[in-house]
Amino acid sequence: MNKYFKILILISVIASIILILLFTFNNKEKVKNDTESVKSKTEIVIKKNDEIKTQEIKQKDTTSKRTLDLKPRSQNNNKELTKYINQEIGISFEYPSYWHKSEFKSVDLKGNVNSVEIRLNDSILHSSLSVKFHPNPSGEKLYRYNLSRYELSKGNFKSDKKEISIDDNKGIFGISLRETDGKGHKLDPPEKLTVIYLLCEDLNGEIELNFRNNSNNQKSTDDFNEILKNFKILKK
Repeated sequence: MNKYFKILILISVIASIILILLFTFNNKEKVKNDTESVKSKTEIVIKKNDEIKTQEIKQKDTTSKRTLDLKPRSQNNNKELTKYINQEIGISFEYPSYWHKSEFKSVDLKGNVNSVEIRLNDSILHSSLSVKFHPNPSGEKLYRYNLSRYELSKGNFKSDKKEISIDDNKGIFGISLRETDGKGHKLDPPEKLTVIYLLCEDLNGEIELNFRNNSNNQKSTDDFNEILKNFKILKK
C-alpha cells in the first residue's frame, strides 16, 4: 500500500513539473508574440509617420512652386518690351509688353485729323500713359497756352516744373498731385500727374504725354522714365 502511495505521489510531482514547464513555455511564446506584435505595430506607425512627413514635404515644395508661379507680371516680364512705331504721326517708343494699348483718332467733318492718341494701361501697378498728337495750327496753339501756364506756375506746373529735351526736341515738364477724386473723396495715396508738352517742327505739330500713377509707386515712375529715354521723333 505504501508502495502504491509513493508511486502516486511521484506521478503527481512529475505531472506538476510537466504542467509548470508547459505553462512557462506558453508564457514565453505569448511574450514573444506580443513583442513581435508591438514591434510590428511600431514599425507601421513609424512608416505612416514617415509617409505623412514625406507628403508634408512634397506639399511644401508644391506650395513653394505655386508661389513662384504667381509672381506679378511686372516682375516676370520686367525686361520684355514692345516697340511701338506710328509712321503717320512720326514717333516711336518702347513700353512693357504686359501693358494694354489702344489707339484713337479724331477727325473733323472734312476728314482732317484733329488728334491722334495712344493709351497705355498698366493694370498691375494701376498706372496709365496717354501720348497725344495735335497737328498745327491747333497743336501750336495748345503748346503756347501750356507754355504760358508754365511761366506763371499754374495748373500742372504749380508745384514742380522744368524744361525738358526728348530726342533733341525741347519741351516743358510739370508734376501735380491730386488728393481727392471727382466726388471729393480723399485719395490715399494721392494720384500723381506728370505732363510733358513738346512742339515738334519735324512733325508739324505738338506732342503731349500725360502719365498718371500712385505718388508712392516708384516702379511705375521708373517704367515711365525708361519710355522717355527711348522715345524718338521720326523725321518725315
